[in-house]
Amino acid sequence: MTATTKDSLQDFKALVEKYTKNFSKIIFSDAILSKKISLQAVLEKKGAKNPEKIINVLKDIIESQIYAVVDYYSVVQYVYMEITGNWTEAGQDRVKLSYIRLLLDIPEDKEVSFSDYSKFEEKITEKKRLYKLVNLQQKNTYYLK
Repeated sequence: MTATTKDSLQDFKALVEKYTKNFSKIIFSDAILSKKISLQAVLEKKGAKNPEKIINVLKDIIESQIYAVVDYYSVVQYVYMEITGNWTEAGQDRVKLSYIRLLLDIPEDKEVSFSDYSKFEEKITEKKRLYKLVNLQQKNTYYLK
């Protein structure tokens, strides 16, 4: 990545932080909380047809976006650990085993097989490609922090 890309990424992070703080101030302000007006009430007041359906669609959109962000950052964290060798106190085996269980939806009471490890490697490689995290080197890890 070039210096411009790094600057753009830092600008973007600063912008997200700014708007997150501003959004939180508005949402959790005493004026909003004291009114306790619901989204459904606002939609009904505005004459929206079927506000419950609109709310359910919004919930689905927000939920899928949250899952996408969590998925992305979990892959970034894994790649960072992989590149730097910093697996925290848990160690590589424990982190990898936990991530395999998470990605492949393997319950704690079921043993993780060699086949599961292979499926995990395929899945994590696919996610690295999807998020353009393939072929990163340790010198590039400051973009992952």
